[in-house]
Amino acid sequence: LLVTDESTFSVPGRIDVAQPTLQTIYSLQPEVYPDRANFRPRIDDIAVAAFTLRFGAAVAAGDVLVVTAPPFTFTDDANFIMSFTDGTSVEAVATEWEIVDGGNALHATLEVELNLNLEYTLQFLVRTGPLA
Repeated sequence: LLVTDESTFSVPGRIDVAQPTLQTIYSLQPEVYPDRANFRPRIDDIAVAAFTLRFGAAVAAGDVLVVTAPPFTFTDDANFIMSFTDGTSVEAVATEWEIVDGGNALHATLEVELNLNLEYTLQFLVRTGPLA
């Protein structure tokens, strides 16, 4: 993960990524896909990736969050969602995004400032590559 400003300089600070999950669309709909619901993601599956993020430095609204996830690729319908929870409500952080570099990167424009040490949730669709 990388956060950049309009000049594409990296924002100093650490991005901690925690609680990663990867679920196939089959496991999320077991009533529709009972035969595949219990399988782990395989090569070329569509899966939902989710993470909890914490930034070690504030990030300004309008900056771009660059997400890469090799060997996975993003699909045109990545359904990117980034939000934060303050314990009582959830607010969208970035709703404008684009897939670039042939599906190898996702660029999301931040709508609000990301505050130091708050937890943010990031979720998107990927096409899985070879898994370790």
